[in-house]
Amino acid sequence: MYAYDLPTTGSISFADFCQCAEDAPTTSASQSASEDAEPERESESGQAARRRACARWIAEATKARVDVRGVLKALRHGGGGGSGGDYGYDDEGEWGGGDYGEKGRDKGKGKGEKDWLGAVKVGFVIVLVLEEYLPLLYGIIMSVDNREITFKSMPVFSWRPTLSATPTLSISASPARLSLPTLHSELAFVLLTYALAQANHTRVLVRALGAYERARTASEEDRKVGDAGLTRAVAGLCTAAGVLEALAEGVVPEWEKRFGESMRGVGEGVDKRPVDLSREVVAALAKTLLADAQTLAIRKLLSKARWEETLTPGPPLPKSHPSPALIAKLHLECAALYSSARGLVGAVGKRGASSGGGSNSGGLGLGKLKSSLKVGKTSSPQPHGQPNAPAGEVAPGLRRHLEREAMFHGAMGRKWLGVDAGEAGRCGEAVGFLAWAQRELEELGGKSDRSSNAGMGISGGNHKEGVGQGGKGEKRAMIQDEKESVGLFLRHYRKINDSITFQGVLKQSELATRIPAGRLAVSVRPWTPPRAAFELGRGARESDDAKASGGSALRWSGSSGGGGGKGDESSSDDEGGGGGGGGSYAGAGSYF
Repeated sequence: MYAYDLPTTGSISFADFCQCAEDAPTTSASQSASEDAEPERESESGQAARRRACARWIAEATKARVDVRGVLKALRHGGGGGSGGDYGYDDEGEWGGGDYGEKGRDKGKGKGEKDWLGAVKVGFVIVLVLEEYLPLLYGIIMSVDNREITFKSMPVFSWRPTLSATPTLSISASPARLSLPTLHSELAFVLLTYALAQANHTRVLVRALGAYERARTASEEDRKVGDAGLTRAVAGLCTAAGVLEALAEGVVPEWEKRFGESMRGVGEGVDKRPVDLSREVVAALAKTLLADAQTLAIRKLLSKARWEETLTPGPPLPKSHPSPALIAKLHLECAALYSSARGLVGAVGKRGASSGGGSNSGGLGLGKLKSSLKVGKTSSPQPHGQPNAPAGEVAPGLRRHLEREAMFHGAMGRKWLGVDAGEAGRCGEAVGFLAWAQRELEELGGKSDRSSNAGMGISGGNHKEGVGQGGKGEKRAMIQDEKESVGLFLRHYRKINDSITFQGVLKQSELATRIPAGRLAVSVRPWTPPRAAFELGRGARESDDAKASGGSALRWSGSSGGGGGKGDESSSDDEGGGGGGGGSYAGAGSYF
């Protein structure tokens, strides 16, 4: 499982650009019976109560955003090289679910043990503050949509992307913070951060379980507790994939539209969209999390068989072992998901972000970098710092992770197809599939060794390959364990074929025609936006201290803080961000 760096944001106050409408209708736009209906006007006392409620909710939203910024900033500077992974703990990890390696098989106190309880608490806090902020942000957007809140100036938010490749000249190996207009840019980055935080939290929960199914001293009860933990982890990843799916299909397309409108007439101080929030990258992340969830589901399916075969590895399979053909199809589906995700992020690298304002070199601060280092005119670094790389390229660490995972699960699918053929007496076919899987695992092990020192100076996976995806020693241990398992089955069926069945070993081209389609055992959990925390047109009249109104969920359309004009440029790394000056902007008072 990949450890994602979480975006960070600059400080901002909604009061800098939001104000209560002077004479808002008592019936919201979404509740009007007819577009031609004349709205009822408020009394003076009603307007005063609404203004008080408006000021209070704007302050609440600002406070919640300060909490979000605080935890993300503390996480980024809290150690461990980045704002992801195991939240500041050491850089050793289990690649592919944490069920490989001798260290995981024997649970004992020692040097390698981590404070997993502390890491789980940190992950929970990050998810919690984002969940508290989202309803307030939706309330702000809904109030703007209903013309109950207006803008003093165009809202501009600053966020630091973490999935984009960074300039090679960058000393910090960290992308520059971007200043982005409209409330939809804030919503999009918050939802992306929320989904990635859930994925990181799930990763920590899984690593905290350890290799419970391979522990020689574990009891049946211990195994069931571990299985329950995997079930919760699968649910968490499916939920995070649902958030990303809603982001890709709803928020990002609307943001592309509003972002393009808001860029007209905007001068300096506003950057173009980052590649992190292109439709392709968000869809690729959703596929990746779904594949991660299926990987954990496979681990749970095999937990009882692995627990029983701890003392007697290899053939014959224990009676509790699930169907090898089923396991093969599950692995093949994982390979297809990872491969599809790799293709999507590769497509972004070829043509940049989707239409509606693609990312550019200025968006990642390359111009500022050249200026500060006084790079001569003859030196023309490529966008995002990769030689000959197109603008909007995704960080190499994530691309390599997707490529390796696709290759690994493809090899596992062929391994279990070979075992299924061998159990059915087709030993020639079994030897062919197992030999194919063995070659792929050997190639994958070589790639892992070659890339162990690669990737320095890039974002993603805590800026270096060893952090985030797990220590390189445990990567090799995982591949080595599978190579040994494949070798046991291969020697067993080859011996039977050479002495009993005498079947011809099929060629790889013929074996490829016998590979079935994959099978999906998990599904994305559809995500519904939270109810807005407040609705000023009704809640202010009922009670100045009213809680969430329980109104309908916010529509995707018509919810951005768009418009032309200029916003203040982010001036510092820690205090950058946001809110424009007091000038008017094109379209003021005509919010859609």
